[in-house]
Amino acid sequence: METYEHKNYDWYKAVQQKLTAKKTNRGEKILSWVDIDGMKTVNSLIHCYANKPKTIVCHGCRSGLEVDVLQRLNPSAKVWGTDIYGLAYKYDPKYFREMDFDTVPDEWKDYFDVVYSNSIDHSRDPIVTLLAWREELKKKGICFVNFHWGRGVSREDCFHLDPVNYMAEIHWIAERVGMEVLYISSPRSFADGASCADVIMGKA
Repeated sequence: METYEHKNYDWYKAVQQKLTAKKTNRGEKILSWVDIDGMKTVNSLIHCYANKPKTIVCHGCRSGLEVDVLQRLNPSAKVWGTDIYGLAYKYDPKYFREMDFDTVPDEWKDYFDVVYSNSIDHSRDPIVTLLAWREELKKKGICFVNFHWGRGVSREDCFHLDPVNYMAEIHWIAERVGMEVLYISSPRSFADGASCADVIMGKA
């Protein structure tokens, strides 16, 4: 496991906000790491481990496509989105918050059936981040996280797993934050040699 050491929190926040602003042309275009078909797969997996979720949050949602798709696929649920750069969000802002995903609002403690994110590679410390997300989960809630490895870290993508030991590191992280690994997908590879996998953890 490797993390990038920022000079201070303000620098980290500015780097992340600048990255999203750049990738979304300061909110003029919709950008999501996962497309609509990918989110349908995510939703199907969620329903394998969460029985009729009523509250869902997507952390690091950028333009909000994931939030929109999850809301349409779960019309009876409240689907929230968060991002550290709020100007990129393009959908109904009623259930959106501009915030650091390590923050746990008081009203979100033990609130969500599902915490979803493909942005943990932007975490300064995955243990701190997952402890925050665990705090937001109901007793039988699940945390659906997309883990990356093999690309190395930078000031933007500040957390990655070791390519050889990623399975052991995922289980080690889950144990440290008091969650049980319920599912790990087959790795998906990218042109630059990096890989990722979807991981579902339950609140232990």
